[in-house]
Amino acid sequence: MPTWKGHSFFCQDSASGAVKLPLTFVTTCKGRLSNLQQSLPRLVAQPQSCCVVVDYSCPESCGDWVEQRFPSFDVVRVAGESSFQPSRAKNAGVKHVHTEWVCLVDADILLEPGFTDAMLSRLRPAAYFRGPERGEGKFGTMVCGTEAFRAIGGFDERFQGWGDEDADLYDALRFHGLQQEFIPGPLFQHIDHDNTERVKYYDVSCREESLNVNRIYRLAKWDLARIHEHPLTPTQCERLYRIVRKKIHRVWREGREEIHFDTKHVELQMGPWRLERRLVYRITRS
Repeated sequence: MPTWKGHSFFCQDSASGAVKLPLTFVTTCKGRLSNLQQSLPRLVAQPQSCCVVVDYSCPESCGDWVEQRFPSFDVVRVAGESSFQPSRAKNAGVKHVHTEWVCLVDADILLEPGFTDAMLSRLRPAAYFRGPERGEGKFGTMVCGTEAFRAIGGFDERFQGWGDEDADLYDALRFHGLQQEFIPGPLFQHIDHDNTERVKYYDVSCREESLNVNRIYRLAKWDLARIHEHPLTPTQCERLYRIVRKKIHRVWREGREEIHFDTKHVELQMGPWRLERRLVYRITRS
């Protein structure tokens, strides 16, 4: 039987020596220790895999709990953060991945015993696999090549508060040519909890406002990327996020019924004529 060797991401088999594992699970935690206590035993039981746990300034010291009970797991600690930033937390975890494939799985996801074997038989470099559409709590579970994740820059850490950072990652992977496929639903389950628990450690006064800022930023960002035929620069992304956040705050907090913003994205000089193209977004209360 293989025996785990610390945080080396190798298993030692007496017959074949050190064998590199194909898959690493990355899970993050801030104030969700009760979920982690249910989900991590499912991860440690998965064959041909290892795990990175990100303790994102967890008030329950989840990293200590993991190190005591699962010494083969790699614990990454992000200190001094009062609120949870999932993009930053997940990127911090993937930095410690040394396997060909990475699976991002939240603390409230329970994997079935056959998850790893089923996924390894499906994986291919030209595709990524994600959970089903929103509504079941499984949307953020995904598997892709580690190099593909790094090639797109990982998660966009401009996302603030709650919502859509995972959809943005999927947009980026598709933009760079990867095909989207789905993880079979029976392979994993979600631990039910209410929205209060979901956003407890997020820096949000209103979950819906935060989601709308992030979603409209994401849609505009990839609209522009498709028109330009290349991703926006970091400076362009930062400017766009500021514009969207300001506009949404006006609708949400000032009670405005409608607001517009546009993005000038292409100018062409054609002899004496100049062509200017804009994307115009109109936000209204329904």
